[in-house]
Amino acid sequence: MTPTVLRLAFVAALVASFALALLPSPDLPAEVDHADKIAHFIAYFGLGALGLFVWPRHALPVCVLLLTHGALVELAQSLTDYRQGDIWDWLADAAGVAAALAVHQLLRYWKRNPRT
Repeated sequence: MTPTVLRLAFVAALVASFALALLPSPDLPAEVDHADKIAHFIAYFGLGALGLFVWPRHALPVCVLLLTHGALVELAQSLTDYRQGDIWDWLADAAGVAAALAVHQLLRYWKRNPRT
């Protein structure tokens, strides 16, 4: 895939995740404790991984963008009568972004310091 296609995929993922977050809440499995927090973590890990792959030298702006995106999602949800904004959801988003950044940094380190 070309960098342009990957950048468009990232922007599309941001728009789609925002739109999906404003739909009525799906039923998550009751058997899994904190399933919604796990879903937030996974979603933002994926967004972070894609953003950092597309812009590897711009980690800080990518992370700030994603944290802002997550906060705006929670704010927008709080303005609906069928969803709720939740600081814990945003913290799960932040944990996903932090995990993506950690993996990104490890991969960069290993690329610069290959074992011989």
